[in-house]
Amino acid sequence: AISGSCLLTSSGKLDLTEANIGDNTFLDCIALTSINIPSSVTSIGNSVFNGCSSLASITIHDSIDYIGTFAFASTAYYENFANWEGNLLYLNNWLIAARTSSNGEYIIKDSIRGVAFNVFQNCIVRTINSESLIPPIISGGSTGLGINNLFTVNVSCQALSAYLSNHDWMVLNVQAIPYTVELSVNDAD
Repeated sequence: AISGSCLLTSSGKLDLTEANIGDNTFLDCIALTSINIPSSVTSIGNSVFNGCSSLASITIHDSIDYIGTFAFASTAYYENFANWEGNLLYLNNWLIAARTSSNGEYIIKDSIRGVAFNVFQNCIVRTINSESLIPPIISGGSTGLGINNLFTVNVSCQALSAYLSNHDWMVLNVQAIPYTVELSVNDAD
């Protein structure tokens, strides 16, 4: 695993070759502006880039199967409101952060590979609507969402069996998305 201090090229860029980036490795490294996390990396620990306030460009690949708590918090990427989709922050095909929603509802978009550890920490969640047909990886397993209250996960009818057979999702309150059928009645005179 990579561990150590903030050692960068003169351009403020960093390229990694190790499989795991350990907790706090680049914590508060304000000189870091860009990172390309190659496909050889599978795990990004807790607070790895937290506080890297100049880090605006981040590339990760499909090889990632774990992202820790606050891995990218307080980076330029995180602080840029344009990168947020409502109350959720995605990095490539990972959900990496959530902000409190006024109604407690969150929509996880389609084609998400994974959800970072404790992504919903400090949020009151009533409902998660997942548009993904394939259950995303939950870093840390079913308790890794960081939710301390009862909530429901709604998925499409097509995805229901996949979620109910997935070890991360099967213990959660997963159900098919409720829908309403509207019927109109025409009066025949």
